[in-house]
Amino acid sequence: MKRMQRMWTMVSAVAALATSLTCGAGVAQAEQTAPAAQNAATASITITGDVKDRTFTAYQLGTYANAKANEDETTVTSVDFNQNAAWNNALESAAQAEHMPADYPANASLSYLTTLTGDQLREAATKLADAVTGSGVSATMTDTAAQFDGLEPGYYLVTDMQNGAQSGAPMLVGTAIPYNGKMLASINNGAELGKAVAKPNKGTLPTKTVTGDTNGTATVGDKLTYTIATTIPGTAGYSNYKLTVRDVASEGLTMPSDAASFKVAIDGAPVAAGQYTVTQNMQDSEFPNQTVTLITLANVAGHDGKKLTVTYTAIVNAKALDGVKNSAYVQHNTGEFGDGIDSLLKTYGFTFTKVGADGVTPLAGATFELKGDSVGADFSQNGGAATATSDDKGVVSFNGLGAGQYTVKETKAPEGYMATMLPTFKVSIDENGNVTFSKDAMWNLVTPSDDNGKSAQATAAVKNVKSLTQLPLTGAAGITLLVVVAALLAAACMLVAMRSRMLKKQLED
Repeated sequence: MKRMQRMWTMVSAVAALATSLTCGAGVAQAEQTAPAAQNAATASITITGDVKDRTFTAYQLGTYANAKANEDETTVTSVDFNQNAAWNNALESAAQAEHMPADYPANASLSYLTTLTGDQLREAATKLADAVTGSGVSATMTDTAAQFDGLEPGYYLVTDMQNGAQSGAPMLVGTAIPYNGKMLASINNGAELGKAVAKPNKGTLPTKTVTGDTNGTATVGDKLTYTIATTIPGTAGYSNYKLTVRDVASEGLTMPSDAASFKVAIDGAPVAAGQYTVTQNMQDSEFPNQTVTLITLANVAGHDGKKLTVTYTAIVNAKALDGVKNSAYVQHNTGEFGDGIDSLLKTYGFTFTKVGADGVTPLAGATFELKGDSVGADFSQNGGAATATSDDKGVVSFNGLGAGQYTVKETKAPEGYMATMLPTFKVSIDENGNVTFSKDAMWNLVTPSDDNGKSAQATAAVKNVKSLTQLPLTGAAGITLLVVVAALLAAACMLVAMRSRMLKKQLED
């Protein structure tokens, strides 16, 4: 290390010290100079944001010297650097030393680099990352943070890699500064040292949750509320940083089309409507037959590490024959969209066959009505069919249903069949789509298939009869038939007895 002999103003770069870089000294009122041997302590750096499955490595560019603090020794007002000689050439190139003012001494590139902003600063960090040789200090990783402990206090380049390739923009991070036996993490603009938020090149994988479903299933007409959440990346060095959320909905979802229906918040605080735009496209060649919605925030700079949420409500429509799929992607600034997260809800249905009393002959023209907690006005208004008529093969189907219990009532018999003996029966669907038919209690006209309750393809044969004698002689129907026959026999006996008495009386007269 070669110690710099003068201090450099912090005014232009002090804000970047906490999350991007540090700079030389800037004198403040009532400041005090720390005693010698400031760097005996150790320091740490914590990187938060999207860090999962990534590798972070720190490389020391310089150490601190000649720190000064305010009167109560809580805030650093200025600091000098000892530049790491091994990085002299790389720092000179990255800082574009040819543009340094003449009053900068030799090997002062690190101090000059801290005065850079915006594109120049990002370019400098990239050049330093390209110049990395040898091994640095590897972070201890969790799903939510990359942690460097036991570092010599100073200024570091932190690289972000995944599977051997650069995953995020390199960062310039200063640790807390030793001063009079303390580690001061505050500088005179209120920023905190030793912490930064990752800057992934591609949009990070968001999360997506949904409410309004039934155990992962949905029914036509259901109103589903989706929430997309993502962490705002590090934006140090940017005065403007755009973030875009892309939502892709399958054709079984009717999406809202007005911006007011999309609620955007940062750390729970609503974002004013004028600060984001909503555009929609239903003709996107990358996502055919789907609705693509872009929610774009023009500038999230300064919100590093905060949680961005987008919430809206969509309605399930009749095109959701197998389910509804909804995917979310995030784009950071002008980079690529990252991997998407899918939300998939299943929709089901059931089928049965209308047959004659022989249990084989298909009957057309029978009409059925479907009822259930989720089968109402919203179901019908969004294309759901609550009535169905058997076709030439006797097949009857109801679709677009979520898990639950339903009631099927025959309201019209096929021509030539008794209209007074029509079955009403229950059908249940579980969250896996398995269908269970229950026999009708009155006439015993419903016969479930052998896989009843074990398969989504379970079905049933539903009979019609032309006369009482065709009713099955089991259960309530058999009892009913016996009661009717007994009543008829009793009536016939009474009639015979009455006619016998009348005839006898006539003979006696």
